[in-house]
Amino acid sequence: MFSYKKIIVWLFLGTSLLEVCALFLVQKSPFGDVFFANVGSIVTMSGTVLPNPENTLLKQLRAKETQLTMQEEQLLKREHATLQIFLYGFVAWSVLLGLICINFYLDYRHRKEQRMA
Repeated sequence: MFSYKKIIVWLFLGTSLLEVCALFLVQKSPFGDVFFANVGSIVTMSGTVLPNPENTLLKQLRAKETQLTMQEEQLLKREHATLQIFLYGFVAWSVLLGLICINFYLDYRHRKEQRMA
């Protein structure tokens, strides 16, 4: 008589043999390459780790990096505004200096004309 253990062993061996034969047939078939190429995309695994100071460090570093980037942009805007103000001031002083030089030249020419007359 057959015992339950022997039946289970024979069923296990039979199904394993059928699986091996099926895989061999699929591998040798024209669509076997496609099947085995997609096996990796079918099998997935996921896991989670509870948050702790070590694994939240990257999130903290990214937040700090974002904050520093924003501060750098603000400083660059201020620097650009300061440079723009300096440029406008330089242009204004240059125009005033030019006007003063023209005034001295015109005064010199006017006095020279008065002496000759």
